[in-house]
Amino acid sequence: MRRFSTVTIGCKVNQYETQSIAALLQRFGLCDSSEPPDLVIINTCCVTASAAAKSRRAIRRAVRNNPNTDIIILGCYATAEGENLRQMAIETGAKGEIHALGHHDNIAEHLQQYLSSASDPSREGNQRTKPARLVRNEKFMRTSSYQRPAKDSRNSTLIKPTQKTPVKKNNIAIRTTSVSPVNRRSEATGTSGLPPIETFTNHQRAFVKIQDGCDAFCTYCVIPQLRSCVWSRPMDEILDEIATLVANGHREIVLCGVFLGAYDQPTTIRRKWTERSALPELLQRATQTSGLWRVRLSSLEPGDVTDELLKVFRDFPTVAPHLHLPMQSGSSRILKRMNRQYDAGQFLDAVRRVRETIDDAAITTDVVVGFPGESDADFADTLDVARQSEFSKIHIFGFSPRPGTAAWNWRKEAPLPEVVKTRCAKLAQLEHEMSENFRRRFIGRTVEALVEQPNSKTPPGCARGLTDRYIEVFFPLNEDGRLGRSEAQSHLAALTGKIVHIHITDLSETGLMGRQSLQTL
Repeated sequence: MRRFSTVTIGCKVNQYETQSIAALLQRFGLCDSSEPPDLVIINTCCVTASAAAKSRRAIRRAVRNNPNTDIIILGCYATAEGENLRQMAIETGAKGEIHALGHHDNIAEHLQQYLSSASDPSREGNQRTKPARLVRNEKFMRTSSYQRPAKDSRNSTLIKPTQKTPVKKNNIAIRTTSVSPVNRRSEATGTSGLPPIETFTNHQRAFVKIQDGCDAFCTYCVIPQLRSCVWSRPMDEILDEIATLVANGHREIVLCGVFLGAYDQPTTIRRKWTERSALPELLQRATQTSGLWRVRLSSLEPGDVTDELLKVFRDFPTVAPHLHLPMQSGSSRILKRMNRQYDAGQFLDAVRRVRETIDDAAITTDVVVGFPGESDADFADTLDVARQSEFSKIHIFGFSPRPGTAAWNWRKEAPLPEVVKTRCAKLAQLEHEMSENFRRRFIGRTVEALVEQPNSKTPPGCARGLTDRYIEVFFPLNEDGRLGRSEAQSHLAALTGKIVHIHITDLSETGLMGRQSLQTL
């Protein structure tokens, strides 16, 4: 039996897509195993320079560990520089087939072509002397070739799936997508043809992708050039997938997308919407899934925080009281230069309405520090808006210029590295204070938490859980010496994936400390 392994760099959408690809490979009879794999799937990211570097390292590592294995490179980096990445793998010593498939390729179709070829008895051994690429994306071959689409062609590749029907090829049920063109596109691309998933391997929380694509063109972001097809999955299909995942043991579902609030919309440019978002309806229907503990939204924009959505948060306790609202900057001047669809006042208004609706709401955010033209006054605005928002967590990013974006052309206007470093440190200190203040309010309370695998922050002898408000909570497995080491490990294995009640006694460095009470759910 042929074996495969996967590597994923990047966002929740990438992680979901890797799971869906694994599901397709398993349906074709491949076994998920890394000892040693015949095929390695590498799902890449290039949103930041750091993510691109991680993707290159993953490709080189895969080649060095198994020079004869076949490698399929997917994701945003493969869309941007697929040919360069393929050549890099060859130069590293790859002797197997190296394929690079981007979001503008039909991933499911090409994977089936590869699998049919790999099972061909006439194929000699497990390699070919000349690695071949299935589809060549000339437009995105080299970093220097990135071109921002002209204004009149930005939406020329947008599609919206209207129906997905299982068909059979090689006796394997796969999904095809029937689409209605929004402009000139008449067929689905990217991952739209991949099958739904039934389990999320090595995760207690399962991610469910509901939407793909962005055409908003924030000036720092390369994604609209790489995931240009804006489409959404049918609601019933999503709900069926959620029900299957919950039935298979996943108590929490995280709805994710490239631009989550644009679910069921033909564009991510809010002023062009003619109908209200269907996200509140989807979220409400998801809460009715039998056995579901929590459903969480991965990321929203301030404009997505509508009265309809907040009503679902208020009326359905199954919805996690946690919203991730990327602020990016607290300066309206910088937000306008970023081409964001809100200003600082609108962001604060969204935060205010969340606070008025949801008790102890956890609001997390992203902030880009050192955007071109950011002055001391602009950064002071960011600190001020952050203080008013009382975030429970801030993900801080130094500006990373990406070729092909408008901000790439402004990169010389960015603050000096030492200035950016100082600003990041100031914001991190504020984040630490706000996070601690938010977590402190839970001392003395009993909270519910989903038990997950320990990580590097888990104290020795403790289990780790995640609360509905996205706070890590740690509790001892071997309290008062009642359990031996092996018994504690067995207890941890039995608890993982379960809902436990934890009485909070103190703060940890980044989360909460407590002791288990009552029964597991």
